[in-house]
Amino acid sequence: MSDPTPDVPGTLTPALSRRDSEPGYEAEDSPWEVLKTEYLLRTPWRSVRSDWIRIHTGDEVRYDYLDAPDASFVVPLTVDGKVAVLRQYRHPVRAWIWEVVGGGVGPEGPRETALRELREEIGGRCRELVALGSYLMGAGAMNVRSHLYLALDVELGEAEREPMELVEVVLLDPEDAFARARDGRIDESQSALALLRAEPLIRAHLAGRVR
Repeated sequence: MSDPTPDVPGTLTPALSRRDSEPGYEAEDSPWEVLKTEYLLRTPWRSVRSDWIRIHTGDEVRYDYLDAPDASFVVPLTVDGKVAVLRQYRHPVRAWIWEVVGGGVGPEGPRETALRELREEIGGRCRELVALGSYLMGAGAMNVRSHLYLALDVELGEAEREPMELVEVVLLDPEDAFARARDGRIDESQSALALLRAEPLIRAHLAGRVR
Protein backbone atom coordinates (compact mmCIF):
# COMPACT_ATOMS: atom_id res chain seq x y z
CA MET A 1 0.00 0.00 0.00
CA SER A 2 1.48 3.35 -0.98
CA ASP A 3 1.23 6.60 0.95
CA PRO A 4 -0.44 9.18 -1.31
CA THR A 5 0.46 12.20 0.83
CA PRO A 6 3.86 11.75 2.47
CA ASP A 7 4.73 14.45 4.99
CA VAL A 8 8.11 15.81 5.98
CA PRO A 9 8.67 15.06 9.69
CA GLY A 10 7.80 18.11 11.75
CA THR A 11 5.58 19.69 9.08
CA LEU A 12 2.27 21.05 10.34
CA THR A 13 -0.77 19.69 8.54
CA PRO A 14 -4.48 20.53 8.81
CA ALA A 15 -6.09 19.00 11.87
CA LEU A 16 -8.06 16.45 9.86
CA SER A 17 -7.83 12.68 10.30
CA ARG A 18 -9.04 10.06 7.84
CA ARG A 19 -11.43 9.05 10.67
CA ASP A 20 -12.89 12.50 11.33
CA SER A 21 -15.84 11.71 9.04
CA GLU A 22 -16.27 8.04 10.04
CA PRO A 23 -19.10 6.75 12.30
CA GLY A 24 -17.90 6.66 15.88
CA TYR A 25 -15.36 9.43 15.35
CA GLU A 26 -17.70 12.44 14.96
CA ALA A 27 -15.91 15.62 16.00
CA GLU A 28 -19.06 17.07 17.58
CA ASP A 29 -19.13 14.18 20.08
CA SER A 30 -15.68 15.05 21.43
CA PRO A 31 -15.27 17.18 24.56
CA TRP A 32 -11.77 18.10 23.32
CA GLU A 33 -10.95 20.45 20.44
CA VAL A 34 -8.07 19.64 18.08
CA LEU A 35 -6.19 22.88 17.43
CA LYS A 36 -3.50 21.57 15.09
CA THR A 37 -1.82 18.34 14.05
CA GLU A 38 1.79 17.44 13.35
CA TYR A 39 3.11 14.17 11.95
CA LEU A 40 6.49 13.39 13.51
CA LEU A 41 6.81 10.36 11.21
CA ARG A 42 4.60 9.22 8.36
CA THR A 43 4.85 5.93 6.46
CA PRO A 44 2.40 3.82 4.41
CA TRP A 45 2.02 1.47 7.40
CA ARG A 46 1.81 3.71 10.47
CA SER A 47 2.48 7.27 11.52
CA VAL A 48 3.30 9.09 14.74
CA ARG A 49 0.76 11.87 15.13
CA SER A 50 0.80 14.77 17.61
CA ASP A 51 -2.41 16.66 18.25
CA TRP A 52 -2.44 19.95 20.12
CA ILE A 53 -5.80 19.91 21.88
CA ARG A 54 -7.89 22.07 24.19
CA ILE A 55 -9.27 19.70 26.80
CA HIS A 56 -12.41 20.00 28.92
CA THR A 57 -10.60 22.08 31.58
CA GLY A 58 -9.58 24.70 29.01
CA ASP A 59 -5.92 23.67 29.16
CA GLU A 60 -4.01 23.17 25.90
CA VAL A 61 -1.94 19.98 25.79
CA ARG A 62 -0.11 17.78 23.29
CA TYR A 63 -1.29 14.18 22.71
CA ASP A 64 0.95 11.75 20.78
CA TYR A 65 -0.38 8.51 19.30
CA LEU A 66 -0.07 6.08 16.40
CA ASP A 67 -2.23 6.84 13.36
CA ALA A 68 -2.56 3.65 11.32
CA PRO A 69 -4.95 1.88 8.97
CA ASP A 70 -7.64 -0.37 10.40
CA ALA A 71 -6.95 -4.12 10.28
CA SER A 72 -8.78 -7.27 9.23
CA PHE A 73 -8.22 -10.58 11.04
CA VAL A 74 -9.46 -13.92 9.71
CA VAL A 75 -9.85 -17.30 11.43
CA PRO A 76 -9.59 -19.90 8.63
CA LEU A 77 -11.43 -23.20 9.14
CA THR A 78 -10.27 -25.66 6.49
CA VAL A 79 -12.41 -28.09 4.56
CA ASP A 80 -11.11 -30.91 6.79
CA GLY A 81 -12.00 -29.10 10.01
CA LYS A 82 -8.64 -27.64 11.05
CA VAL A 83 -7.92 -24.07 12.15
CA ALA A 84 -5.04 -22.56 10.19
CA VAL A 85 -2.84 -20.32 12.33
CA LEU A 86 0.46 -18.59 11.64
CA ARG A 87 3.72 -18.74 13.50
CA GLN A 88 5.31 -15.48 12.43
CA TYR A 89 8.47 -13.63 13.44
CA ARG A 90 7.69 -10.13 14.73
CA HIS A 91 10.65 -7.78 14.96
CA PRO A 92 9.27 -5.25 17.51
CA VAL A 93 9.01 -7.97 20.19
CA ARG A 94 11.94 -10.05 18.84
CA ALA A 95 9.85 -13.21 19.01
CA TRP A 96 7.91 -15.80 17.04
CA ILE A 97 4.22 -15.04 17.55
CA TRP A 98 1.15 -17.23 17.07
CA GLU A 99 -1.44 -15.33 15.02
CA VAL A 100 -4.40 -15.72 12.73
CA VAL A 101 -4.37 -14.35 9.20
CA GLY A 102 -4.51 -10.57 9.15
CA GLY A 103 -3.32 -7.28 7.75
CA GLY A 104 -3.99 -3.59 7.27
CA VAL A 105 -7.23 -2.60 5.55
CA GLY A 106 -6.67 -1.33 2.02
CA PRO A 107 -8.88 0.85 -0.18
CA GLU A 108 -11.06 -2.18 -0.95
CA GLY A 109 -12.47 -2.19 2.61
CA PRO A 110 -12.34 -4.65 5.55
CA ARG A 111 -14.17 -7.62 3.97
CA GLU A 112 -12.24 -7.64 0.71
CA THR A 113 -9.01 -7.08 2.66
CA ALA A 114 -9.82 -10.19 4.71
CA LEU A 115 -10.23 -12.25 1.53
CA ARG A 116 -7.01 -10.82 0.08
CA GLU A 117 -5.02 -11.57 3.24
CA LEU A 118 -6.43 -15.10 3.30
CA ARG A 119 -5.20 -15.61 -0.25
CA GLU A 120 -1.82 -13.93 0.24
CA GLU A 121 -0.84 -15.43 3.61
CA ILE A 122 -2.00 -19.05 3.24
CA GLY A 123 -3.18 -19.32 -0.36
CA GLY A 124 -6.70 -19.73 0.98
CA ARG A 125 -10.06 -19.63 -0.76
CA CYS A 126 -13.21 -19.95 1.33
CA ARG A 127 -16.82 -20.94 0.71
CA GLU A 128 -18.17 -18.35 3.15
CA LEU A 129 -16.79 -15.38 5.09
CA VAL A 130 -18.65 -14.54 8.31
CA ALA A 131 -18.24 -11.17 10.06
CA LEU A 132 -17.53 -11.44 13.81
CA GLY A 133 -17.64 -7.75 14.72
CA SER A 134 -15.06 -5.01 15.09
CA TYR A 135 -13.04 -3.84 18.08
CA LEU A 136 -10.66 -1.01 18.95
CA MET A 137 -7.02 -1.76 19.65
CA GLY A 138 -5.29 0.17 22.46
CA ALA A 139 -7.53 3.21 22.13
CA GLY A 140 -5.35 5.30 24.44
CA ALA A 141 -2.33 4.95 22.17
CA MET A 142 -3.61 4.32 18.62
CA ASN A 143 -6.70 4.81 16.46
CA VAL A 144 -6.93 1.33 14.91
CA ARG A 145 -10.14 -0.69 14.63
CA SER A 146 -9.88 -4.45 14.02
CA HIS A 147 -12.47 -6.22 11.88
CA LEU A 148 -12.78 -9.93 12.67
CA TYR A 149 -13.96 -12.69 10.32
CA LEU A 150 -14.39 -16.45 10.18
CA ALA A 151 -13.59 -18.12 6.85
CA LEU A 152 -15.45 -21.41 6.43
CA ASP A 153 -14.40 -24.41 4.32
CA VAL A 154 -11.05 -22.96 3.33
CA GLU A 155 -9.02 -24.72 0.65
CA LEU A 156 -5.32 -24.06 1.01
CA GLY A 157 -3.06 -23.23 -1.91
CA GLU A 158 0.17 -21.41 -2.64
CA ALA A 159 0.71 -18.27 -0.58
CA GLU A 160 1.68 -14.89 -2.08
CA ARG A 161 3.69 -13.42 0.81
CA GLU A 162 5.83 -10.32 0.90
CA PRO A 163 9.62 -10.72 1.40
CA MET A 164 9.51 -9.57 5.04
CA GLU A 165 6.80 -12.07 6.01
CA LEU A 166 8.63 -14.91 7.77
CA VAL A 167 5.74 -17.28 8.35
CA GLU A 168 4.96 -20.92 9.07
CA VAL A 169 1.37 -22.16 8.59
CA VAL A 170 0.23 -24.59 11.30
CA LEU A 171 -3.02 -26.56 11.24
CA LEU A 172 -4.54 -27.04 14.68
CA ASP A 173 -7.50 -29.01 15.94
CA PRO A 174 -10.15 -26.42 16.87
CA GLU A 175 -10.13 -27.42 20.54
CA ASP A 176 -6.37 -26.90 20.65
CA ALA A 177 -6.69 -23.49 19.01
CA PHE A 178 -9.38 -22.37 21.47
CA ALA A 179 -7.32 -23.60 24.43
CA ARG A 180 -4.25 -21.70 23.21
CA ALA A 181 -6.31 -18.52 22.90
CA ARG A 182 -7.63 -18.95 26.45
CA ASP A 183 -4.39 -19.82 28.24
CA GLY A 184 -2.19 -17.23 26.51
CA ARG A 185 -0.10 -19.42 24.26
CA ILE A 186 -1.71 -17.39 21.48
CA ASP A 187 -0.94 -14.05 23.09
CA GLU A 188 -1.45 -11.70 20.14
CA SER A 189 -4.62 -10.11 21.50
CA GLN A 190 -6.63 -9.61 18.31
CA SER A 191 -5.87 -13.17 17.18
CA ALA A 192 -6.98 -14.62 20.52
CA LEU A 193 -10.13 -12.50 20.44
CA ALA A 194 -10.91 -13.59 16.88
CA LEU A 195 -10.54 -17.26 17.80
CA LEU A 196 -12.81 -16.96 20.82
CA ARG A 197 -15.41 -14.98 18.86
CA ALA A 198 -15.31 -17.68 16.16
CA GLU A 199 -15.52 -20.59 18.62
CA PRO A 200 -19.33 -21.01 18.84
CA LEU A 201 -19.73 -20.70 15.07
CA ILE A 202 -16.98 -23.25 14.44
CA ARG A 203 -18.55 -25.66 16.92
CA ALA A 204 -21.95 -25.28 15.25
CA HIS A 205 -20.46 -25.67 11.78
CA LEU A 206 -18.59 -28.85 12.69
CA ALA A 207 -21.61 -30.27 14.54
CA GLY A 208 -23.69 -29.74 11.41
CA ARG A 209 -21.23 -31.83 9.42
CA VAL A 210 -21.62 -34.74 11.83
CA ARG A 211 -25.42 -34.84 11.63
